[in-house]
Amino acid sequence: MYTVRDFLPLNMKGSLLISIHLKPLRGNYVYRSYKLSKRYQNALPIVNAAFLFNVDKVQNFKLEEKAVLVFGGIQPRFMHAEQTEAELAEIGRAHV
Repeated sequence: MYTVRDFLPLNMKGSLLISIHLKPLRGNYVYRSYKLSKRYQNALPIVNAAFLFNVDKVQNFKLEEKAVLVFGGIQPRFMHAEQTEAELAEIGRAHV
């Protein structure tokens, strides 16, 4: 069994993925994903992005933990925006 982070660098050439089991998120998570393509349907994305936030809805959507921001299509591999995540966490700590 692998975590998602462990799985990403695996060489899958000649392999067949049968199933994926992901644990459900607990808490006030907000997940959004977007794709930009030439057509709305049946088109490969040019750029895609996914965002995951755990927020406190009572405290004006204050971040409860580090946000996750991932982009694809910009480079050959997915880009994890770690510096932006760190900046968002710093902004959240400054407004406590």
